[in-house]
Amino acid sequence: MVKEEKMILETDKVTAGYGGVDVLFGASIKIKEKELAAIIGPNGAGKTTLLRTISGVLSPRKGEIIFKGEKLNGKTPRERLALGIGYIPQDDKIFPKMSCIDNLRMGAYTLPREKFSEMLEKVYQLFPILKERRNQTAGQFSGGQRQMLAVARALMMEPEILLLDEPTSGLQPSLVKEVLDKVKDLHQQGMTTLIVAQNREALEIAERAYLIRAGQVVLEDTVEGLLDNDQVIQLYFGG
Repeated sequence: MVKEEKMILETDKVTAGYGGVDVLFGASIKIKEKELAAIIGPNGAGKTTLLRTISGVLSPRKGEIIFKGEKLNGKTPRERLALGIGYIPQDDKIFPKMSCIDNLRMGAYTLPREKFSEMLEKVYQLFPILKERRNQTAGQFSGGQRQMLAVARALMMEPEILLLDEPTSGLQPSLVKEVLDKVKDLHQQGMTTLIVAQNREALEIAERAYLIRAGQVVLEDTVEGLLDNDQVIQLYFGG
């Protein structure tokens, strides 16, 4: 008997936007437990809007967000975080005037002290550079180190899924690999991850991907299938 794959996150025909303007139109995706999935598409297609709606920053006008079988409509971002949804936006990832350790404290403000120490040790094992620079101001960090700090801060609350919005945006090629290697490490440790991929390198670490265009999910395939699709690669990753 084939074991049924467990879905941890679903968006069911979600429509959402800003003010009176819709950006997403009936977007439906399903993310399996312990999967690393990607969302690709042109700028303005609705990729970030979808992550913001899942995290609770935006409320859907229509449709439902379902996490571990529970409907999330009406729940605040803080409530969704407590349920296990970690969200790392593309911008404003860290507090640049705070030290590294204080940034991590901000990510774990609801944890008891003993649990904070436990989680701190875990993220230091994953990101040794953060332990080395724990007392330095985050604004002094390189772009790659800032991204690692943002991921580490999200991990302090032990999320069951990470939503990563273009985590390598603006980084030098060497730092892109460094950040994506850490995302792969997390996946290998069992972390369910949904990543907005704006380059081929970010897409290649995923297992499955959704293509969003003009606010609609127009294609779902394995990453291998997408990489074999010459039209997709040419349009969204430049050949």
